[in-house]
Amino acid sequence: MIMFKYSINLIWSDEDESYIATIPEFPDLAVFGKTPEEAVVEAKIAASGFIKEYDEEGRIIPEPILWGKEFRIKTVSGKKIYYYKMFDSSEEFEDWQEKNEDVCISSMFPITTSKRVFSGTSEVSIYGVFCVYWRG
Repeated sequence: MIMFKYSINLIWSDEDESYIATIPEFPDLAVFGKTPEEAVVEAKIAASGFIKEYDEEGRIIPEPILWGKEFRIKTVSGKKIYYYKMFDSSEEFEDWQEKNEDVCISSMFPITTSKRVFSGTSEVSIYGVFCVYWRG
């Protein structure tokens, strides 16, 4: 059995009275299910159909979005190609940036969690960096 590595997003739809499942790598994929589990099963079936169709048409099959990998996020003919990458720490990001001098950072921000502490303030923990860039 092949492991399914695509992320599946679920949202409840009052209008449809069901769950809608989408997969970011396949923007045209949206399926319904009466339960979250049913919607996930339908999304996996639909993704398999998309992959088969892409393969038959000779199209590039989207890579699953995985932590720490580089992904193309926008391609406009004759213009810049943007990528995004997630890093486990700001140090890892800085090391990567030093080794990739041709990279032009479009935006970069920390991935954080916060928790309320007793003094009424919040304590923020940075556990990663999200970066959007292009190669210049």
